[in-house]
Amino acid sequence: MPLLATLFALGSLWTAESALPAEFPDSLIFPEIVAVEGKVLRTPDFSVASGHPLASDAGARILARGGTAADAALAVQAMLALVEPEGSGPGGGCFILYYEAATGKVTAIDGREELPAAARPDMFLDENGQPLDDIFSGGLPVGVPGTIAAMDDLHRRFGRLRKGELFDDSYELANKGFPVGPDLALELEQQADRLRRFPSTRKIYFHKDGSPYALGDTLRNPDYAKFVRMWGGHIQFYHALAPELEKAVSKAAFRPGYLTADDVRGYRALEREVIYGDYRGWRLAVMPPPTSGGITLLEILGILETRAPVEDDVFEDDGALVDYLDGIARASRVAFADRGAYLGDPDWSPDIHMQGLLDPDFIIERARVAFDPEADLTVEESQGKLGGHTTHFSIVDSDGNVVSCTTTIEQLFGSGMVLPHFGFLLNNQLSDFNWMPSDPPAPNDVDPERRMVKKAARTPRQPAGKRPRSSMCPVIMFDPEGRPLALGSPGGSRIIGTVAGVVTALVDLDLSLEEAVAFPRIHCRNSPVDLESRGWNRAALAESLSARGWPVYPPSRWPLYQGDVNAIRVLNFNVKEGVSDPRRDGAPAGG
Repeated sequence: MPLLATLFALGSLWTAESALPAEFPDSLIFPEIVAVEGKVLRTPDFSVASGHPLASDAGARILARGGTAADAALAVQAMLALVEPEGSGPGGGCFILYYEAATGKVTAIDGREELPAAARPDMFLDENGQPLDDIFSGGLPVGVPGTIAAMDDLHRRFGRLRKGELFDDSYELANKGFPVGPDLALELEQQADRLRRFPSTRKIYFHKDGSPYALGDTLRNPDYAKFVRMWGGHIQFYHALAPELEKAVSKAAFRPGYLTADDVRGYRALEREVIYGDYRGWRLAVMPPPTSGGITLLEILGILETRAPVEDDVFEDDGALVDYLDGIARASRVAFADRGAYLGDPDWSPDIHMQGLLDPDFIIERARVAFDPEADLTVEESQGKLGGHTTHFSIVDSDGNVVSCTTTIEQLFGSGMVLPHFGFLLNNQLSDFNWMPSDPPAPNDVDPERRMVKKAARTPRQPAGKRPRSSMCPVIMFDPEGRPLALGSPGGSRIIGTVAGVVTALVDLDLSLEEAVAFPRIHCRNSPVDLESRGWNRAALAESLSARGWPVYPPSRWPLYQGDVNAIRVLNFNVKEGVSDPRRDGAPAGG
């Protein structure tokens, strides 16, 4: 059945719901949550929740044909790179958690980008020793891509269908075109000046008159269609495209970079040891470093668990709501301070016991610091960028296998450069390293030394490049009955607070998954409290938090929204509930 000629109608009796099961009364700070149609879908067999309906549909089609969650993950990623190119793609990196229902095992696959061998510790500094004016664009910040290696490793280990069967939808859509949605249209307009620098990018995302594609325009990408056919074949991506990647980066129209064909050929995905934690009867499986997301999330939750659960109704009592948010901010402030000091690529900091941040005695001590009534909350703003864009998708197949994958090219549209002739954007992930070298070196400083790293349990040690610290935070949670729930979000360093907010709203406030995803968000990254522009009476909330000693970013710094959660929960009778964030374009699909 042609993708463009039909509506996807698997499981026609299982329709998307548009009403939340509860309406919250108005209050001074917390207004009623408004449901958005098509953001929740309950299905009896399988479910996909991603940042774009076409990507969810592509994954659901694979599951309907008997594919596993691993098979569907490749179809979803391939489609997202086409229809949500600003967030992820073959030119970036990812972290994948895979729960195998038959064994109960969770596997963690690290597809994070790597530092090229020729990079320098001062690569982001100008002649005066200060950060460059545009660190994020061009060839300089491009790291060795890891997404394809990680996805292929996932498929080799847990896939059922031939890889060539997984990309039919993205191939067809790349050739025939798709209508540009509101998120992509807005972001192309916002980033137009930056993207115009690169002829290969103009070729795909701009009209001949120089204007970016707008809402409703049909966008075609035949170069990307050619690439996904290659990906589905027997070609070795890291060998075939290595010279093309070196040429694109070394001869970039803006700030050429260090990546070489040898860097690309040497890349391997890495299996990491999953980190587990508990929160009020729930079990959480998270990614370890080099992402800081998992450990920082568990530290926040561990600090909160030293306090009694929420007892008052935060929707009836503004004081109780501020107490609840104040607790999250206090726990986050301390955890983010530890994140900055201790977390990075563990292969480059073997003397730092990163999981020691989760030691019970350490958590108790950090909770004492977090909730000290005399604590000075007016900390200095943490350095580094505030934004960043990524995407997350969750999948549960008919056998109960689960994928929770956060995938990225870093900032919106990554480096801004499309790989010529192949139609996908290259990352700017190296900007996630510390820009200023430290003395002594910090765990997340640029270190060009090659290390012998064991890439997976079944591969020998080999030279590898350092991987920058991430905030990505894919999670697989298990409720007290052992039923899985997969979730995650994009959002740069706001990812951790976004995921923590959903977990605490779900567990502490006893909200449904849909309510928890829609719940307005607050962040504290050891810096002023950060609010989103929608959902709150922001002036009243900012005033209440300020009265408790919190510095709050001014309204001009509040983003329209924070995060884009895509989650799936297994309910009673194995019903799958897929939920996509009402803040963006995503929607679940299933059957």
